[in-house]
Amino acid sequence: MNAFFDGYINSRTTLQEFVKQYDNALQHKTEKETQADFTLLNTTLPCGSQSLIERQFQKHYTHAKFTEIQSEFRGKINCFVDGVVVQDNSSLYKVMEDSIYNEIREERAFMVTFQRDTMDVNCSCLLFEFRGIICRHCVCVLAQERVTEVPAKYILPRWCKSVRRKHTYIRATYNNNEKDPHIERYDNLTKTFGNIAEIACIRCAIHWVHVTADIITQ
Repeated sequence: MNAFFDGYINSRTTLQEFVKQYDNALQHKTEKETQADFTLLNTTLPCGSQSLIERQFQKHYTHAKFTEIQSEFRGKINCFVDGVVVQDNSSLYKVMEDSIYNEIREERAFMVTFQRDTMDVNCSCLLFEFRGIICRHCVCVLAQERVTEVPAKYILPRWCKSVRRKHTYIRATYNNNEKDPHIERYDNLTKTFGNIAEIACIRCAIHWVHVTADIITQ
């Protein structure tokens, strides 16, 4: 929230000014996203490796999110497998990562579980669970297992190029129906479905009254 309103409001902003500045902030955000979409459609960030998995993320993700993914692929060079325990279709890998902190080399161990039947991969660092990004330790294990494509669940729709941002359907003072006809269509559909929902709600209420009456009679 602070980042969204940065430069638009402060502790002395009145309520009337807030309403105006909120609209200005929303317009600025929309313009930046439109510019980013244009850049996305006309440029391609090159892959830093020959990994087919990296190419998979390149194909689906926006530039900003793909850049974060690439950081993990670069970090893979500092990881190596230090042991594996195989049981049926499951493998438990011990992945070591080299790092330098205050000019001192350190090694950290991470446990990665890989399921061959589902291609599921989970790491003790929990990067995917916290940030939705597959970690370098998992990338290391996937390369070890010769996996060339990750399951769809590791590609989150909210960061895909094809996503349609819902806030663009919201009517604002800077919107013009002639320029944005989808906003007018969205408003009309919202009213129509609202009426349908109201009728359905009334009919459901009447139905349950009859059902309750039948139960009491019996």
